[in-house]
Amino acid sequence: MSPNNFPSIMGSGRAVPHRSCDSDLRPSFLLGEEWPVLLKVASRSRVAVYSRVMRAGVTRAELRLDLLFAVAASVLAVSSVLTTDPSSAYNYPPANVWLVLLALGTSLPIAIRRVAPLLAVAVSLACVSAIMLLRWNEGVTPLGLLACLYAVAVYRSLTFALAGLVMVLGSFTVYALAGAPYFDNIYGLLDSAIFVAPWAIGLAIRRQRLAREAATQRAVEAERAVAVAEERAVFAERLRIAREMHDVVSHTLSVVTVRAGVARHLLATNPQEAEASLAAIETSGRSALDDLRRMLGVLRTPGGDADGSLSPVPGLADLDRLAQAHREAWGPVALRVDGGAGKAPESVRLTVFRIIQEALTNVSKHAPRAAVRVDVREAGGDVTVEVDNDPAPSNGVDPAVTGGGFGLIGMQERVWLFGGRLETGPTPGGGFRVHAVLPQHGGRQQVVT
Repeated sequence: MSPNNFPSIMGSGRAVPHRSCDSDLRPSFLLGEEWPVLLKVASRSRVAVYSRVMRAGVTRAELRLDLLFAVAASVLAVSSVLTTDPSSAYNYPPANVWLVLLALGTSLPIAIRRVAPLLAVAVSLACVSAIMLLRWNEGVTPLGLLACLYAVAVYRSLTFALAGLVMVLGSFTVYALAGAPYFDNIYGLLDSAIFVAPWAIGLAIRRQRLAREAATQRAVEAERAVAVAEERAVFAERLRIAREMHDVVSHTLSVVTVRAGVARHLLATNPQEAEASLAAIETSGRSALDDLRRMLGVLRTPGGDADGSLSPVPGLADLDRLAQAHREAWGPVALRVDGGAGKAPESVRLTVFRIIQEALTNVSKHAPRAAVRVDVREAGGDVTVEVDNDPAPSNGVDPAVTGGGFGLIGMQERVWLFGGRLETGPTPGGGFRVHAVLPQHGGRQQVVT
């Protein structure tokens, strides 16, 4: 069929036969009783399109932008096919309505280039092929196909991208065999290069985007792993504190039981001694209640560990042994314990021991063979613990023992238990300091790192 057989949009004077719009001639699906079914089908189609858009991860702003891009490209394509270049070497037939529709078909698929890029390439390529094989004025209609081919390389896998490129290059081969305009000479190869270049750029952009997404995912997973490890460390430390508090409360209740028995025996013969025993029972009972409240606060997180230790609960009397062990393995330790700190409740003395133990462990990891000063004193009802170490010698860091841990988290949990204050950080001389204040009768928690 010759292109001239199509009606021209410029007007051919040919009369168009009038077709009756009588209701008997309408298809059955347009009859009134079929409209509910038609509306239901349209609604389902809309839901299916919306679901596809959501799966593609396309936002409404991106859809609106692509739609504006498609409209602008369509206007440019239509205006180009309606305009004839006098200097062109090809004699194109007059423009007609079919050429306008095909020009629209080459550019409107840009609106779905993110949602269904391969479909957009297929539709645009079909319209461009019709224009080229009919030897009509193609104008700038291939630009719409170029945009769709770039999109399939950016938003789809390599398989779909290769499929789109093969479709385009295969069509170009057909144009060359058919002698279509611009493909009837060697310069037709330039068109192929023009289309391959943005396709390759699209592939590179996709690789970069996938690499960024993978790096972001790895970072998120690493942060999640660190958060989980910290939660487990806090959980384990709370269980350890609870077990130790259980031992302290059990010891206190044993003392209360013994004192109660003594008071009962002395109540008739020696009331003054019995009164002293009752006063000791009252003091021990209050201390046990305070410790029990702290233990219940620690166990506010559900779950537990049945594993426990049967070793005696350590206290200030064990600090000399702890310091001596550090001296033999890691370096000098200067230990000073105020006599008033020894009168603190057993739970406070236990916490002091654990804080010093963890601080010395951190010194052995990060500053082995550095001098350490440990000071424990009591003032104003508070027990103050300070562990200060010098910087590690230039050759003193042992890679085998350095590394991260959760010791400071355990210190914070223990200080929080008593509502105390914890300060940790480097010193001006390059060392590190741990300063903790433990109220013997509760207070507000402050943690400074």
